[in-house]
Amino acid sequence: MEKYGELVWKLLVGDPDQLPPVIQSDEKTNPFAGQLRLSLMHRLERAGATTVFLPEQARAPEEIAKAYSRIIYQDRLTHASSTAVERRPIAQAVRAFNLKHFNLSSNLVYIDLTDSESEIVGTGSVYNNKNCQFTLNLVEDILNANIPGDIGILGCYQAQYRCYSSGLMKMSKVYPQVLGKVETDKIDRRQGSEFDIVIVDLTRSEGAGFMKDKKRLNVLFSRAKNGLYVVGNKKCIDSLKISNGKFLKKFQSEYLRFRRRLTAPTDCAWYQPGQADVRDAEDEDFEPVETTEEEEEEEEEEVEEEKEGKKEKAPIEVSGSSFPVFKVKKFEKESCRLDIAI
Repeated sequence: MEKYGELVWKLLVGDPDQLPPVIQSDEKTNPFAGQLRLSLMHRLERAGATTVFLPEQARAPEEIAKAYSRIIYQDRLTHASSTAVERRPIAQAVRAFNLKHFNLSSNLVYIDLTDSESEIVGTGSVYNNKNCQFTLNLVEDILNANIPGDIGILGCYQAQYRCYSSGLMKMSKVYPQVLGKVETDKIDRRQGSEFDIVIVDLTRSEGAGFMKDKKRLNVLFSRAKNGLYVVGNKKCIDSLKISNGKFLKKFQSEYLRFRRRLTAPTDCAWYQPGQADVRDAEDEDFEPVETTEEEEEEEEEEVEEEKEGKKEKAPIEVSGSSFPVFKVKKFEKESCRLDIAI
């Protein structure tokens, strides 16, 4: 921002409800590691910078976006006309595919894999052979259906990522289009990414692990443009305590009407247990900045006040134009000055 110091406006665009930076160092080697994990947007909000919420989303059909709108954004998202399924050929193809394969006329399917079994390696990373086999078979079915667009397989664990990488490499020898059409990755590396079709692998059959963090879940479930498949285990999520499974439980409650109770395939040509070496797979030590219950309650109260018209934001006049949704504040501390703010 210093490069353009003479500008009247300095606008920052971001989302404090998504993942903060991943910092590889810890407090033992870097005394500022904890501070660095706090995103700039989060810092500015805490410092009192005025912010404005941009409600319209143009990525996904309402059916997919509704869950994260309710759980993360207090049901404030609106949906651009371009997100309507009838205006999206790929979304229509996904819906026809789901009707044929899952007897569900929807662009979202929650796969409750009842015999899912996760395993933990010595480093603490997690993998699940049955989830991997089911997902790779699903990818093959989508390829055979000639649905256009790209596919993303997303999860939270390096060990499971290695299983998928091995399986997709094997699949690419029979389906060459896999190399340019299908990607797999850990969600912490894919903030900002989007795919026409996303398969979310929750991986775990016990505990919440990394998925206790609502910001990670927000990114995980909001990458899809036209089709979303969530592969999980309802029994596992049902057994979670509120202390670490609150938000995963909330997302599951939104997805239950799209649930299909299935078992893992008895055969998979692309992946067999032990095919990938996961013994040294290691996940980054990610420690999110948690929002306290008090902060969440205050945020919800503010949202309700704005909806009811009790809380007004003063307009600003700039060169004869009125911007009624926010006002600019200056935040000064020692030698640091920020003229902000969104």
